[in-house]
Amino acid sequence: MKISIVGGGPGGLYLALLTKKARPDWTIEIFEQNQADDTFGFGVVFSDETLDEFLSRDKPVFERMREELAYWQDVAIHFKGEEIRIGGNGFCGVSRQRLLTILQQRCAELGVSLTFGEAIDPETFETRFADSDVIVASDGINSRIRERFKEDFQPEVEIKRNRFCWMGSSRPMDAFNYFFRETEHGIICAHCYQYEPNHSTWVFEMDEVCWQGHGFSEFDEADSKRRLEAIFADELQGHPLLLNRSFWRQFPRIFCHNWWSGKTVILGDAKASAHFSIGSGTKLAMECAIALSDALIAHADTSVEQAFEAYDQARRTPCQVTQHNADVSLAWFEHMDRSWDLDPIQFAMVVMCRAKSVTYDNLLLRDPDFVRRADDAWYERHLRETGEDVRGSRPTPMFTSFRLRGMELANRVVMSAMAQYSAVDGNPTDWHKVHYGSHATGGMGLIVTEMTCPSADARITEGCAGMWTDEHERRWADIVDFVHRNSGAKFCLQLGHAGRKGSTQLGWQEADVPIADATSNWPLISASPIPYVDGVNPVPAEIDRREMDAVRDAFVASAQRGARAGFDMLELHCAHGYLLASFLSPLTNTRTDAYGGSIENRLRYPREVFAAMRAVWPQDKPMSVRVSGTDWKDGGLSEADLFAIAEAFREAGCDLIDVSAGQTVHDQEPVYGRMFQAHLAEAVRNVPKMPTMAVGAITDAGQINTILHTRRADLVALGRPHLWNPYFTHQAAAWYGVRNDAMWPKQYLSGAAQAFREQEKSREKLTELQKKAAPGRHNLA
Repeated sequence: MKISIVGGGPGGLYLALLTKKARPDWTIEIFEQNQADDTFGFGVVFSDETLDEFLSRDKPVFERMREELAYWQDVAIHFKGEEIRIGGNGFCGVSRQRLLTILQQRCAELGVSLTFGEAIDPETFETRFADSDVIVASDGINSRIRERFKEDFQPEVEIKRNRFCWMGSSRPMDAFNYFFRETEHGIICAHCYQYEPNHSTWVFEMDEVCWQGHGFSEFDEADSKRRLEAIFADELQGHPLLLNRSFWRQFPRIFCHNWWSGKTVILGDAKASAHFSIGSGTKLAMECAIALSDALIAHADTSVEQAFEAYDQARRTPCQVTQHNADVSLAWFEHMDRSWDLDPIQFAMVVMCRAKSVTYDNLLLRDPDFVRRADDAWYERHLRETGEDVRGSRPTPMFTSFRLRGMELANRVVMSAMAQYSAVDGNPTDWHKVHYGSHATGGMGLIVTEMTCPSADARITEGCAGMWTDEHERRWADIVDFVHRNSGAKFCLQLGHAGRKGSTQLGWQEADVPIADATSNWPLISASPIPYVDGVNPVPAEIDRREMDAVRDAFVASAQRGARAGFDMLELHCAHGYLLASFLSPLTNTRTDAYGGSIENRLRYPREVFAAMRAVWPQDKPMSVRVSGTDWKDGGLSEADLFAIAEAFREAGCDLIDVSAGQTVHDQEPVYGRMFQAHLAEAVRNVPKMPTMAVGAITDAGQINTILHTRRADLVALGRPHLWNPYFTHQAAAWYGVRNDAMWPKQYLSGAAQAFREQEKSREKLTELQKKAAPGRHNLA
């Protein structure tokens, strides 16, 4: 087999040497447009896990790299005159030039053909390599091959907002340093690490306003050096900055949806880029090189296409996970000013957990002393804000109390609203009493009902619960009473109108499809006459002013019933494309009257409904609004819209924004991942500065503590995890050693004692394992 590789970066070189080592009979050639000793940039970063992989693949490369590596365990965050160190991170840096030299030498030893100083023209690409069995496009982030064949590779390219440039310095370092500087024009962050003795990488990053304000010029390296040396004089400690094509750029976020075309396969930054803030670009390229080499060798006797399919299958998901972590980290740096009012310890926690792959529990393993300091700072803030002193009992953040008006929650864990589709004519049944009653004994601070409807035609399905008759009110009151008598949980009634998404089958049947018995369906209304799925759902009528009055009055009557039933809190559902949400989103609201167009107009009716409910809801009881922070679709809700929505409801008396996302249109394009909607709650918490509740793919206690510690939200709601584990909160309390017998039914107190004894044994075992473990086996991202 003959393999031609265009691009002699780390990915292309590593692919060549691994493949040639396994198949010395194959012809492998590399073409690099730069000379062998040319390099742009300074150092690269690897984690301990990546080094383990290098050792298992080629020991000579590993041994040569190991001699050159600069190791560190600490991340040091410099903020407002303080340095906060977090240990146990296990990373190393190496000169990019030295890494390339090691890989080049190893390729030469194995018989790889290396050609430098020759640029391959994509226009003659196919004829030039007509006799090659495989062509690898590894020509970097500005890949000419990718652009020439973009219809085949289907690249998605987004130029991000911040400006950055790479420089070096002779200043030595013993940690990965983040230097945050506030200037008269904005905030600048320097990402810094040592990569060889007396040489360190400095990546400077700032937003466009700051960059323009300081008068930087894109290509004037000397001027940029002079200005940055003045700004970071204290941090440089008398050492100069070093230049190497240190031009200002904006990061291109690249992902190719197709990884091969014919006999050409794409690799490295040409295929997918990862933001420098998690230090994974070179790592990503080399790990993909490993997978491609394995696939080519494994399928040598079958076909190149099967090899490419195996490469794709092995690396697509890991690549997307890494890129997602990088995207989240990048987004935080684009908005780092939103965390500027935090105290240094909390700011450090935010920096460490910004990409969401490092959580509170991860940090407990890495550096328990840092977590103790962060907890101490939380308890001090809690004392100042509430007067409650928990410094002695030391609960984690999730087990501190939270107050909204006259309602105080024992902890910050919430059971999210989850449709049960088990009501009969809107009446809650025995199922609902068992469901809510049993979960209430699980220890969470707050339970939110499924979306409960103010009228029969407001339901999503025939199985949805209601609050429009005396019998509904009586049955709900019975459930509320049981919850209050047998648990410490508070109970929130969520009211909503399905709008154009109503009159559908039960959730476990054909979701979002009209009821099979056509005679059972009912007419639908929405902000505009747009069906949820064209050709599947009926076209809703555009709601008129008379119907608006009737719907508003139905919500008000249901709110009054909820108050009489004894609910502690009331939530208005304005998310997920239901009736009130259909007014908010420009995708579902095309009206030309006073209720369409600008966000102020689109807010008019939902705010009117909320205000009418607030007027009859007891003043000492809180109200919240559930919103979709984004529609996951171009042309939908913007961040500015989200802020306007939050502020409008706050002015109307809203106490908390419950931030969900999407489900507005059926062809949405969500970006899933752990805690994937938390950034939306964080934005509302940090810009309009409203209390928020985060929800969405939150699955463990460590994530809850992370969200709270980093001020992404004040409450954290879990849905599906509570379905399969009603005692999630008790389990977490036992693990952290936080005992609150008031949250346990008296009948279960003996079980609580046993749970705490068992978890104490588990913690002791974990402590012993930590003492024996080698330090630093973790990933900064």
